Amino acid sequence: MKIHIKNMQDLRCKLMVIAILKTLNIEFIKIKAGIIYLSQDLSKEQYLLLNDQLLLIGMEIITGKDLIITEDIKHEIYDMLNEEKGISKVNFSDRITDKLGYSNNRLSTIFKKNTKINIQTCINIEKLKLIKEMLLTRNFSKTEIADKFHFCDTKCLCHFFKKHALYTMSFFLNMKR
Repeated sequence: MKIHIKNMQDLRCKLMVIAILKTLNIEFIKIKAGIIYLSQDLSKEQYLLLNDQLLLIGMEIITGKDLIITEDIKHEIYDMLNEEKGISKVNFSDRITDKLGYSNNRLSTIFKKNTKINIQTCINIEKLKLIKEMLLTRNFSKTEIADKFHFCDTKCLCHFFKKHALYTMSFFLNMKR
């Protein structure tokens, strides 16, 4: 049995889901971004208990093809932005359409309907989160961040940051110290 979970992207989320499954004595085969593979079907009671526990941590079981596709798009964006080698120069929309097997128009329509934002806005939001994290916790220079995200130079990185965060990188760093 396969269960799709909303908002389960990073390792921390997976670990919280594993803890919930163990607490509820639900056996699983594996967990990957947004999906739990179970060894057997859940009873209605187990299903409701699992969903209740997931809701407490900002996740939930999702059903419906469009909602699952929306989560798959989010996971693909997350994976693309978090690649160890740096972000591929492959166009985001080409990669998403190739991976999910739907046209760009269909994916864009589904995503916008379910999230109220377009895919590019989601990419920019996630990219901004990563840039902030890199600045605060990983001690990356502006040049290293610009290279990872394929900005022409640090000036373009700073412009992106200010446009999407609504304040400068310097202000952000001074605010967090």
